[in-house]
Amino acid sequence: MRALVDRSVFASSILLVFSTFVFAQQTGTIRGTVTDSFGAVVPDATVEVIKNSPRAMRAGLRKVGRSNFEGQYEVPDLPSGTYTVSARWFGMVFEKQNVRVGPSSTVNLDVGLSYEANCSSKSSDEYLSNRDRAEILNQVLARFLSHPGYRDLIDPRGYVIVSNANIDPAWISSTSNVRLQFLKPSEIQQKADGGADFEYVSIGKWTSGMGCAVISASDVWAAGKHSELIHMSGGGLYFMFTKQQGKWVGELLGEWVV
Repeated sequence: MRALVDRSVFASSILLVFSTFVFAQQTGTIRGTVTDSFGAVVPDATVEVIKNSPRAMRAGLRKVGRSNFEGQYEVPDLPSGTYTVSARWFGMVFEKQNVRVGPSSTVNLDVGLSYEANCSSKSSDEYLSNRDRAEILNQVLARFLSHPGYRDLIDPRGYVIVSNANIDPAWISSTSNVRLQFLKPSEIQQKADGGADFEYVSIGKWTSGMGCAVISASDVWAAGKHSELIHMSGGGLYFMFTKQQGKWVGELLGEWVV
């Protein structure tokens, strides 16, 4: 009788191992990198993966992963099917993407920032004139550089490096007692490669609608080719501006700190 029991236990163990192996072979993995609107990696973001089928929704087939220090995430053990992948981080909403996962497959999917505001459903600056953008940008820089979390961007001489991506330096009128040094992204990288890592200000892509606009300012690290760091965000602010009585008035939508 004992031998029969032992054999039964052994057989059950073999079946369990085999079933686990088969399940692993039938599932796939989604992995990638989470970045913000200017390409800096986003650590500690929550990545949500939901299977696209009514049955899967009722069964609660939803998995959550988290990005590491380098912005990389991985969600394993996903049954074959189509999934919606999205991410959130400190009030920021990232673009949703659909992806197909097959058995024993690994899908590489990078998730980028697509901050959604009620004023617009499209990322565009077609509603803004250069005068509008100048008025908004001067307010954004003034509020960003006066924020306690980003004052260390100002060097002892009173200079701040600003990337000219997404902006025209001619839009800037004054920034109190701060001197701005505008550099192209390629010049920023050259400066980092030729010296030490440094922080600079980056302005995100404009999102606008009729009478409103969303814009971000971020503290970004420039890492040189010999650096142990990676190109990453040091935090930032998101604003929504609405036009009131002919003037642009800004409201702080969100803040993230790394």
